[in-house]
This record gives sequence, C-alpha cells and structure tokens, in this order.
Amino acid sequence: MKSDFTANIQTPKSDKELPVYMSFEELQKLFRYLETDKRPLAF
Repeated sequence: MKSDFTANIQTPKSDKELPVYMSFEELQKLFRYLETDKRPLAF
C-alpha cells in the first residue's frame, strides 16, 4: 500500500453539551410507580 487511505477521513464531532439525566427524586418516583404497577409486563 503506497498511501494511507484514512488520511483524509474526518472524525465525527462530539457534542459539547452534557446529557440531561433524571434527578434523584424523579428516579424515586419512577421506581415507586413501577413497584405498584399491576400490568402483566411490569417488573
């Protein structure tokens, strides 16, 4: 191979903003709901 075929490939740009996660209170509310859910596919 005479030349590097990857030399002109640009790398993807990354996001500059951090992802938004659920707060601790939101997670607690979600888990409380899932614990009381009576549907067949509920955990």
